[in-house]
Parts: sequence; C-alpha cells; structure tokens
Amino acid sequence: MKYIPPYRAMKCKGLLIVLVLVFYTNSFLLAQEAKPKNRTFGGLGAGIPYGGFGLQLGQQLSSELDVFGGLGYNLVGVGYNVGLKLNIPSEKRTQFYLAGMYGYNSVIKIKNLEESNKSYYGPSFGLGLKLKSRRYNIPFWDFSVILPVRNASFKEDQDYYANNSGISGFTKAFPVLISVGYHFQISAEK
Repeated sequence: MKYIPPYRAMKCKGLLIVLVLVFYTNSFLLAQEAKPKNRTFGGLGAGIPYGGFGLQLGQQLSSELDVFGGLGYNLVGVGYNVGLKLNIPSEKRTQFYLAGMYGYNSVIKIKNLEESNKSYYGPSFGLGLKLKSRRYNIPFWDFSVILPVRNASFKEDQDYYANNSGISGFTKAFPVLISVGYHFQISAEK
C-alpha cells in the first residue's frame, strides 16, 4: 500500500468537496423549469464575509446559487472576501446555505506594537442561515458559522506572540468564527 502524505490527502479531499458542490449546483440549475428573477442584495454586518465590520454585495445567479463580495474594516485595515453561497431550497422562513470564500480570515493586532498589526488571507468555509421576514423573502437576517483555513504564516506569528513573555494579554484566535448581517434587495430582474 502506497503512503500518501497528509497534506496531499487534504488536497484530494478539498478537490472532492469542490467537485461535489459543482455537480450539486449544476443539477439544480438543469432541473429548473423557469428562470428565477435575478436579484442583487446589499447587507450590513460583522464577520469575515463582510470584510470585518462592513458591507456585502450579493448577486443571485439562481435560486440555489449566490455570488458575493464583502468589504469592511477588520481592526487593522481594509478587509475583503469574495465567494459563493449554495442555498438549500426551502419554502419556510429559514433557509440554510453552504458558503465558500477567499479573503482575509485572521488578523493580529497588538496594542502599542503597531508593526505587528497584520491581516492574513486564505480560504474559509461556512454554514449559514437566512431568516426571512414573516411576510416577504426580503429583507432577511443572515447568520453563519465559519471555519477559516489559516496559513502557516499566521500560525507562526500567533505562536510567536503567544509565547513572547514581553506581551501580556495576547489571546489566540478562535478556530471557528461567526458572522451576522442584515440584507435588503437593491434590484431585481423583471
């Protein structure tokens, strides 16, 4: 039996997940009889899908697929994220979705040590919930739990500052993050 290093196995699993999402999305797009109205959404929120504390702009490509971009302030500067949301069909007030994005996913900020302030970038994956109003599909609240895939540079810097006895009060980043936002419709295709 051939030995496969762990990093290669993780790459294979990641590729498999992406392929499953692409086939899942395509099956919904092909199964639709009528083209849904494409909508553009805007949102205000906090979390990495909003670039920190900021705005998110989204475009509904189909009833199951949205593309989005977020831009905001992440405590050390401008943060951004771009990605896709795969909506799980639902006729109820609540609708779950899976998300994949790329952009800032961690920061290090140390008071009185500004040269250490830095944003780190990489992919992140999440599970979210859209909570629609009682009478309409829009506006809606958006809540998500996000798993950032942090790079080696962040991990090295975080370990360095956590173990440096000259820095007090440094806390390590949480492995899972949350975000919350309020979204409203900007435009719809007629």
